[in-house]
Amino acid sequence: MTDRQAMYLGLVITCFVIGCAAVAPQPEAPGAAGMWTGSETLYPAPFHVRESDGHEIWRWGFINARGRTVVEPRYDDVCEFSEGLAAVNLGGKHGKDFRPGKSQGGVWGFIDETGRIVVPLKYEKVKPFSEGLGAVVVSGEDRFVFIDRGGTIVIRGEGGWPVAASFAEGLAAVRDGEDNWTYIDRSGRSAMKEVFVTVQPFSEGLAGVDKGRPIDDYKGLVSSGQVGYIDPTGRWVVLPRFSGGTEFREGLAAVNTGGKGDPPLVWGGKWGFIDNKGQWAIPPSFDWALPFYEGLAGVCRGAQTERGLPSGGLWGYVNRTGQVIIPFLYEDIGCFSAGLAPVCLKGKYGFIDHGGRLRIDYRFERAEMFREGLAYVRENGLWKYIAPDGKTVWSQSGN
Repeated sequence: MTDRQAMYLGLVITCFVIGCAAVAPQPEAPGAAGMWTGSETLYPAPFHVRESDGHEIWRWGFINARGRTVVEPRYDDVCEFSEGLAAVNLGGKHGKDFRPGKSQGGVWGFIDETGRIVVPLKYEKVKPFSEGLGAVVVSGEDRFVFIDRGGTIVIRGEGGWPVAASFAEGLAAVRDGEDNWTYIDRSGRSAMKEVFVTVQPFSEGLAGVDKGRPIDDYKGLVSSGQVGYIDPTGRWVVLPRFSGGTEFREGLAAVNTGGKGDPPLVWGGKWGFIDNKGQWAIPPSFDWALPFYEGLAGVCRGAQTERGLPSGGLWGYVNRTGQVIIPFLYEDIGCFSAGLAPVCLKGKYGFIDHGGRLRIDYRFERAEMFREGLAYVRENGLWKYIAPDGKTVWSQSGN
């Protein structure tokens, strides 16, 4: 899998089940459960440190927006802060991908913004805190339960769930042992009677779900064509008739018609955008599409599909009426944040503004969207954080 395909896989999976390290930054829950009001933004950062025995190893800590170390690098992996808490790992193996939340194994717990451990490191898997609750798997139990900010289990269900997502708009998606998805409320009770094959977290009052099992036509899986959108009661607001789709953002969702595969990985067909009534806002004419951010959505023409992910083609941006605002020029793109978006030309990434003007030169091997004033990029093999003017704030090589 290429770097660009990994990015799109992250975006697509994020739309269906929120993991520890989401590609696209999500807004903090406003006052959920009443405890966290926010403070200085902290950013995960990998440091090259020397152990007491002289052995050199990469460890993760956190920096602030000025590049100053706030939480010392002592962990094998970390995730971004969410509602004032960040998941941290000891014993995990990270490989060469210096992005947060990518390790395998080890145990997880949570720290606060001072670096104090507030939930002990004893979990096999964790999801970020949302609306005051975090989904975790206790070591050796292989089932997700939900804990509060003090580490007390508050939602267990009937012994937990094999898979669970973070809470969003009062509900969390969970999957039972028979691969059926549903949603639970904060009491742990099922919020609706119907079960689904795949689900998304709720966004703007709606969640995309797949009602039918994929069909095997002896050439591969064909989407059931039963992806639609429900409200928090389980009522169909957008009837299930699509092959795939993303979450709603800024009043629109990207959906696929005529595609094949097993959502969320869908290939073929065409992508367009619908409103929250299920009406076409932008008719399906694209080979791939990303959600709207800051009034613009990335779309692709000419892409082929490899393992359900885009390969080749050129990307541009459209507005809410489908007008092409930034031409199809780029080999790869990201979403807009703080007025800038990462784009790739001739194998190098830079950042453009809403008018398509280049603001940060093409000099990065990889680039993520800006989050709270900084973007995580890789330049000359080193990961670093840059400011909107392109200046380096922090680097693996030191400041």
